[in-house]
Amino acid sequence: MESNLSKTGGKGEFQFSRDGKEWKSACNANVQSNGVDYVGYWSLQNVVTGEYSLRFVFTDKDGGQSYKDIKVNVDRTHPAPIDEVTITPMETYISLSWQISVEYDTQIYRIYKRAENETDFELLSEIRNRDTTSYNDKKLKKM
Repeated sequence: MESNLSKTGGKGEFQFSRDGKEWKSACNANVQSNGVDYVGYWSLQNVVTGEYSLRFVFTDKDGGQSYKDIKVNVDRTHPAPIDEVTITPMETYISLSWQISVEYDTQIYRIYKRAENETDFELLSEIRNRDTTSYNDKKLKKM
């Protein structure tokens, strides 16, 4: 909805609802350096899979409010495992490759490793391109 609210000194908040009646705070919205766009990070930790209404509420310095609603789908299901992982030891690195994810909404591949005598995995890389299906681990320890 259009308004004549003052953008200076205002604040934004994202809210969510399953039924469009009861609204809960998702997160505060922080204004970007351009002074126009707002960004917020909604933790989905306690949110179940389903369709939600997401609302951005802007409150100006005088308490006037304006809002905009959109529908969003939250998918909390785990992605299908990656198939056909190939590990190829090279002289100075280890090459990994895999089949592209069957999940069309895949956005990130995360590569972890650990030594046999270690219990915790180390995150090596986050690949933010669904079409990238290989990685070279150049962080090898000399034995």
